Amino acid sequence: MGRAKPEFLELTSLRAFAALHVVLFHNLYLLGDSARALPAWVHTLVSMGFVSVSFFFLLSGFVLAYAYGDTGPSKPLDRGAFWKARVARIYPLYLLSFLLDAPRAIGYFLDHHPPLIGALKSMVAGAAYLGLVQAWVPQLASAWNAPGWSLSNEAFFYLLYPFLAEWVGRLHARWLVPMLAACTGVSLLLTAPFVWGIDAASSGFWMSLAGFNPLMRLPEFLAGIVLGRMYLLRRSQALPVPPAPRLLAPAGAAGVLAVLLLSPHIPQLLLHNGLLLPLFAMIVYGLACCQTPGQRWLRHPALVLLGRSSFGLYLLHQPIKSYVVQAGNALGLSPSPLLFSCYLGVAVLFSLAAFHWVEEPARQWLRAVLRRRRRPADGLMAEA
Repeated sequence: MGRAKPEFLELTSLRAFAALHVVLFHNLYLLGDSARALPAWVHTLVSMGFVSVSFFFLLSGFVLAYAYGDTGPSKPLDRGAFWKARVARIYPLYLLSFLLDAPRAIGYFLDHHPPLIGALKSMVAGAAYLGLVQAWVPQLASAWNAPGWSLSNEAFFYLLYPFLAEWVGRLHARWLVPMLAACTGVSLLLTAPFVWGIDAASSGFWMSLAGFNPLMRLPEFLAGIVLGRMYLLRRSQALPVPPAPRLLAPAGAAGVLAVLLLSPHIPQLLLHNGLLLPLFAMIVYGLACCQTPGQRWLRHPALVLLGRSSFGLYLLHQPIKSYVVQAGNALGLSPSPLLFSCYLGVAVLFSLAAFHWVEEPARQWLRAVLRRRRRPADGLMAEA
């Protein structure tokens, strides 16, 4: 790979808000009675925190297409180096999340099953989590650190990325917008049978299958790759500028807000699986094109830092919650604004520490390894 491309600081900052949305979705109850005093629209927005995972899938495909978009038939992607870089990107914190959640997960299995069965189930769930395959089995998807299911999806997406990107790279520019629309359509078509054809008795299994299975979520990642290709072609003047580009991101954000406020009247699984893809695409594309009024505030160093550490906040916030709640119980703290503030502060600080002492060192270590690795054919150093 060549020199790293400039970072989209606005999109990095946006990751912090998406991760916080997921955190609030999982843990607003820690406010205790104060949560009931919040306006109904706040509860509605927070209850839709799961849609931010769809945003992450789209953004992941977009960023990869942007970062590796200069590869092609004359300059093929080094798949081995790509996959190693992806493992170095996600697995160190993923392993940390496994270790942090182990006491809770094992305790849960042992408390709800006979000792031998509980031990076996905890071993199976732990092995699936470590192998990044838990999302393929509905009963295991959330068994060990629930947010980790999306990393199981990402691992599958990374495996397919070189092949998907090569296919998208062959598409003529005129097919990219229809392809983006098709990704949304396919996502919703795959989900529709689960929305309208499942009886209540079996809904848990089928809802987990529809919501967590990597094949069901693949269109969202593919949409990101298509969007990244559109951005690169726009930069090279091979794709026309969309009308009113300055309004894309604000219109997309307003659309997302409107849909979320109307979410009580929309099947949640459709929201979970791709309904918001076009609106998320408008936000990402608009910000990437640097055409959005007032977007400079998203470049604030504090927001960018929180965005860079958002992966840790997303992946570690549930295990951290277990320890904070245990400490609160020991101190006699029940759910309250104080407990919630302590939890959120600890989660943010821990994610910042994990970014500096786990994520970044792992990435630098990989770069060093790849630089030392010589190609046997020509003796040249492979670039990280």
